[in-house]
Amino acid sequence: MTSFHDILGTNQDSPQSDIKRRYKHLSNRSHPDKGGSKALMQLISEAYKYVSEGKGQQEAFNTDYVQTKSVEKYLSQIHRLQNDYRHLKEERDRLVKKLASAQKEAQQAFADSSMHIHNMKNTASNDVGKLQEENIRLAQLLAEARRELAVNNQSHAVSTTGNNTVDPTVLTPKVASQIKSLGYFNAKRVGLVLLVPVMLAVLLLSAGKAPWQAVFAWFNHQDIEPNAIATIVDVNPLDVVNNPIANQVDTTVVLAVEPAPIARIQIDKVIGQWQLKFYENSQKPYIAVRSDKGSYIVKSCDSGFEYYLNETVRARRLSANMIFDRKERHFIVYDIPYGKGSSAANWSDSKSVLLNEEYFSNTGFSEAFARLNNACVSSI
Repeated sequence: MTSFHDILGTNQDSPQSDIKRRYKHLSNRSHPDKGGSKALMQLISEAYKYVSEGKGQQEAFNTDYVQTKSVEKYLSQIHRLQNDYRHLKEERDRLVKKLASAQKEAQQAFADSSMHIHNMKNTASNDVGKLQEENIRLAQLLAEARRELAVNNQSHAVSTTGNNTVDPTVLTPKVASQIKSLGYFNAKRVGLVLLVPVMLAVLLLSAGKAPWQAVFAWFNHQDIEPNAIATIVDVNPLDVVNNPIANQVDTTVVLAVEPAPIARIQIDKVIGQWQLKFYENSQKPYIAVRSDKGSYIVKSCDSGFEYYLNETVRARRLSANMIFDRKERHFIVYDIPYGKGSSAANWSDSKSVLLNEEYFSNTGFSEAFARLNNACVSSI
């Protein structure tokens, strides 16, 4: 029999302070927030209540044994579940061991591969060091061989000359004669150079003043201005009067041609509706639709679709198919020769077309386009 004293660990002689201390201790250990259960916490609370009231000797659990077929059935299910649990636990333990073994093998393989790579790097580094040392040794041998070859060549050249070498300070008779002949030749050249100006001076002195004046004139040369002869043209007034046709000057009067006025669209307040309109300064037809920001899409007989951008609208990055054409009033006009919005099919096949973040509706486009074609044919 289990009493409430047994649950708290007290007896009949325990003071109230010990009972409270035991309750706090068990409550802290069995609290659900610290890993305990609600049932155990409830049991401790009940035991503290009965012990505080002096009923700690009462039995805490009343066991009633009922033997029915359903109980036997449940017991058999419990045994079966316990067996399944035991088998599953064994399988789990086996898989955990297998996983740990696989992880250990993988770590060992990784460590072995890392060690192998490290060894290969060390081996390669050692091989590179040996090759560098061998390269230095071979370079030294090559330098020594080149020095020996240079010494051998020099000694061979000295040995081949032998006793045939001549003292450079001693002149041979042949060389002395050549030097003497060169000296005589140079003396003759100097004499001729000095003789020519002397002969020229003698000739000039014997000829008188005329040659000297010619020489001075050659150095003091001045440009001589040619004598200009003035020619007076005599025009007889009687000849002009008698022959007026010959003296008549042809004049051509050129009249200034005023440029053709630029077609101006009508400002409309209807938004999202295609309409047939006529330009303000002419009777040429066109169709147009207005956006809620005040811009227009215009199509006339002579041009394709045009985008009239309202200057009050902040222009975004326009697409490449919009080509600047002109500026008209508070509009910047762009041609749309290709791409989105350039053909009637684009407008008839869609509910609206987005251009420069402005939506242009196709409401009434088919009727307006047909009326424009009829107006264009009738105006021809």
